[in-house]
Amino acid sequence: AQQASLAGDEARAIELAEAGLRRLLELGRNGEIISWIERISPGDIAERPGLWAPAGWAYTNSGQFALGRHYAEAIRQDNRSSDTDRHEADLILATGAAYVDDHEEWGLLRQRWPEPPREAAPSNIIIHAVSLAHFAIISGQPDIARRQLARPLTGAEPLSGAAPVSLGFANAFRGLSYLWEGKPLLAIEELRASLAEAEARMDRR
Repeated sequence: AQQASLAGDEARAIELAEAGLRRLLELGRNGEIISWIERISPGDIAERPGLWAPAGWAYTNSGQFALGRHYAEAIRQDNRSSDTDRHEADLILATGAAYVDDHEEWGLLRQRWPEPPREAAPSNIIIHAVSLAHFAIISGQPDIARRQLARPLTGAEPLSGAAPVSLGFANAFRGLSYLWEGKPLLAIEELRASLAEAEARMDRR
């Protein structure tokens, strides 16, 4: 995408960016996603729904919640969006709500999606479990939090292909659940494992 842009072929650059931003998201490279989004005209973004979820995640994860919401709501309101698209939009909204302690909006995820769609991407299934687990922890239910995380991580059919960022958050919240119960040694064990996995799998950029 960068080479196409430098060559002056902006249409090709946007097409390649749309194909590549999801991978940048999986690697946690939110700044690069935002840099690309801000180089694309609003008209071109409006015509390419594939840009909306990476943009929504990147802005939300960077603390720019209004912009994250803008893209999530665009997905929710677009009649071309599938259930998996709308589920991801609600994950973005729930994540933003968790950052600002808006428990009412955060709780909408559980109301709308007691379970993620069957076709949801592995990373989004884990993020769904993380969001519900986080909510359970702050509600004083750390055991329920671990059960929420157990199915995608250690259940009979654990997920494969999830992004390192998603797995890192899941392991971190398992550790937090033990810390909440006053079990720091178990928490440290979980968090060390999570950090080691992140170190091994995350792109340093």
